[in-house]
Amino acid sequence: MQEKVFNSGDVMIRQGENDPFFYQIINGSADVFVTNDSEKQIPLATLKEGAYFGEMALLEGGIPHSATVIAAEDNTRVLEIPGDQIPQYYKEQPEKIYELMKYIGSRIRSMTETYENALEDLERAKVEGGSAIVERIETYRTYKKNLKKLSQVSVDTLQSSDHRNGFAKKVNEYKAGTVICREGVTANSMYDIHWGSVGVYTGYGTVDEKKIAELFTNQFFGEMGMVAGEPRSATVVALEDTTIETITPDDLAELFQQNPMKVWMITDHLSRRLRNLTRDYLKVCDQIAEICGE
Repeated sequence: MQEKVFNSGDVMIRQGENDPFFYQIINGSADVFVTNDSEKQIPLATLKEGAYFGEMALLEGGIPHSATVIAAEDNTRVLEIPGDQIPQYYKEQPEKIYELMKYIGSRIRSMTETYENALEDLERAKVEGGSAIVERIETYRTYKKNLKKLSQVSVDTLQSSDHRNGFAKKVNEYKAGTVICREGVTANSMYDIHWGSVGVYTGYGTVDEKKIAELFTNQFFGEMGMVAGEPRSATVVALEDTTIETITPDDLAELFQQNPMKVWMITDHLSRRLRNLTRDYLKVCDQIAEICGE
């Protein structure tokens, strides 16, 4: 691990390239761009002190960077962390585990907002044509062309593991019908199904009750409550006698020391959620581009 210093305009990572590092901004700031076929840079975000970048390429099995990151001011300092030193990095600074998870959670929240805005633009474009969203057409076109291949991950990153293996702090058995977490309640815990199944409901117990998903052994739920402090978006109920591990931020340091694979599973789960959300966004970009004749 080493610190690096960049001046305004310096390229820190480049879209389409790959390297075995990820980075955290110590001070300063950086701008994130994607580049279209005409070499026009489309701005996506500005990263501030404490932000990570390049982490998804490592978490997702070495895929190329989907964007370019450029220093936005002189003397922007970053910590460069080699992928093979991540275990050491977390061992020396266990608080960074939760910090990275929270950062990915913030990206999920931001992408959710972006996706929902794109859905609104799609509906406007269907009614009014591309002229209704002309200012954002370029962004949608660029996402469509550049991220589709870059968002594909290798098969070996999708292999599942048995979540029951190794150390766990809080494992409980719940009878069928037990409410594990309730819609609208804020809590800082997430859950790992060791055995059994749960149903995910909106409007649980009301005339508007709707089952939106079922989750099974070796799946997580409730992660956004833990990493983003968001109220539960649904109620989760045991569908059969089910064994579940409860995980809180206070558990992560010890969990990493005793069972680092579990922490990687959680981080990978968050990255997959972000990836899937990005793919849903790409589908909307495709539809918008088609309507606009792209």
